[in-house]
Formats: sequence, C-alpha cells, structure tokens
Amino acid sequence: MATPYVGQRIKELRARRKISQKSLIELTRLRQSYLANVETGRIKLPLLANLRKIADALGVSIEALVEGTTSEQLLTAPRPADRAYCPNPDCPGGTEGLMRGKKIVVHFSLTRFDEDDEERKFCPHCKSPLIAVCRKKGCGAAILSDQVQFCSRCGEPLYAWWEEEMKEK
Repeated sequence: MATPYVGQRIKELRARRKISQKSLIELTRLRQSYLANVETGRIKLPLLANLRKIADALGVSIEALVEGTTSEQLLTAPRPADRAYCPNPDCPGGTEGLMRGKKIVVHFSLTRFDEDDEERKFCPHCKSPLIAVCRKKGCGAAILSDQVQFCSRCGEPLYAWWEEEMKEK
C-alpha cells in the first residue's frame, strides 16, 4: 500500500471533527485552492508553516498530522541549503518580483559553495554577510528560494534581523 499524502489525513480529520473546508480556510487564512490542492494530493509536500496552521486549527500536533504520510520527512530530514542569499533589500544584485499580485524583493543569491568547495561568506555586490538558513535560535531551516520571505519551518521573517541591524547603525 502506498504512503498516504498528508492531504488525505487532513480531509479525514476535518470529517471526524465536522469542520468544513470553508471553516478550516477561515481558521488558517490559507487560500481555498491551496487547501483543495493539498487535500487532493496535487500538492504532495505542503510548506511546513502551512501544515502547522492546519494542525493547530484541527487541534492536533503537527507530528500527529504528518505521521505515516509523505510529509513526515519534512520534520525529520531537513533539506540542506545549496544557495546563499543576500539579506540586503537594497542590494544592487537583487530585483523586484511579484507574488500574489504584490511587489516583493527578490534577494540576490548564488551557489553556497564556490568551485573550490569554499563557502561564500559575503555578497559580491554589497559586501553584506550571506545567509543560507533561518537565523532564529533553534530553527536553522534551509532557505530554499530567493522569493521566500518567511521561514518554512518556524514561520519567522527571514530578513527582519537585517532591518534591525540597519536601524542600529
């Protein structure tokens, strides 16, 4: 028997608790299309931050929600960061992008290690220290995209520390 997707578990828990999809959407503030795609298995590995919202709304731990599903690996096997990102929103190497119709900063990124397998430490454009993982104490989740603004594990803003450091200077 194939390992079930976490969406199947979500749908089962909703049914047992008599929670409609609409109610779950209101509790989690996720989009209906996103939740529907998770429940049908079109999205097989939802973001951990979204799974936390769903687990909280359903009144279960995230561990119980993902146990025995394809998403269980999200809690046990973190993906290593293969890119490093410049936290400076004004870096000349960065660009602007659109996410859900809103303008966002697309942070400059480059491969984390150079051809000599040395880890890159500073942005070549603005000399800011590069980051590859969430800086929140105890988290350390890999940053997986230059458009991501929040950590996929803990949900914290990834670049807020940079703005705080700049205010202090």
